[in-house]
Amino acid sequence: MDIIVDVVLEIIASVVDYKASKKNKKQTLTKTETSNDILITKPKDINDEKMLEKLEFQTLLLTYMMNEDDGKISSSERKIIINHLNQFRSLILKNDIKRIRTLLKQEISLDTIVKFARMKKLTEEDINEGIRLLKLIDQEEYHYSEIINRITSRFVIEIEFM
Repeated sequence: MDIIVDVVLEIIASVVDYKASKKNKKQTLTKTETSNDILITKPKDINDEKMLEKLEFQTLLLTYMMNEDDGKISSSERKIIINHLNQFRSLILKNDIKRIRTLLKQEISLDTIVKFARMKKLTEEDINEGIRLLKLIDQEEYHYSEIINRITSRFVIEIEFM
């Protein structure tokens, strides 16, 4: 599992490096000096926080699905995760990456994902959006359907109690 976490963290780091090199022009960012490091920060609002929670949830789902099929994340699976995270590169900041890294350091199981969804009070639509992402990927890969069915079945039961 440590190898999987390292691979996912490497993917996230590459997205952050790409974002830093492109310097986001769409958002107004403020710079805050802390000792000798300059951290990029931005004011958080409810929409930013909700978007980050959905991204974390989707990253957990992707990592779980891709690891569950064969116990590892292949190079083609890494590309899928990178492409997904690149969609959010203009919104992800260093602090957000630290938060996702912390989340991915724990053992990722279906129970972990369900607990995360409960803790963050994700809506049924948030959960369905994550499952739709998995199904969209499976249309191209064709070997995750059993895992997606397990995830869907579990969340159908859990949504009743959320």
